[in-house]
Amino acid sequence: MKFSDILPPHSIINPILQEIAKSPYIVSLEWNDLKTLANYETVRFCYEGSELVGMGAWQELDDAWCYLGPFYIVKAKRGNDYGKNIIQRIMTLTKNCKQYAVTKNPAAKHIFANNGLQEVNPLKLPPVVRNHLSTKASMRRIRQMLHKPSFEAPTHYISG
Repeated sequence: MKFSDILPPHSIINPILQEIAKSPYIVSLEWNDLKTLANYETVRFCYEGSELVGMGAWQELDDAWCYLGPFYIVKAKRGNDYGKNIIQRIMTLTKNCKQYAVTKNPAAKHIFANNGLQEVNPLKLPPVVRNHLSTKASMRRIRQMLHKPSFEAPTHYISG
């Protein structure tokens, strides 16, 4: 397995974006979002040989806090520790900041908990994280959420 911060061509990443569009765990991730993450050098693409199997990213919220995510492993490659490896890679790259993650994905919850992140009540999140979450509440994202109904509340994690 190898990692790269170079954005693959649209023809390579588009099948993954189509899978993500159907995922109950990621509200929205589009080509322009990946271009932005690549411009900031805050995304890593995971390969098995020359085959793209997934990706993980982070966003610096301020000098102290980083948001971990989104993460995605293609369906056909799940269960091979790619998710664990990409999350651990991103956590290592962001080890000098306090880390925040939110997910509904049971596998990601397990990985975050096993790598030192602690579940936290969303009402106790620091102001910078709450502000980040409020900026994500655009009309486009709300419409996309309505097309992916889920009754499970997301779990929030922070580093200790």
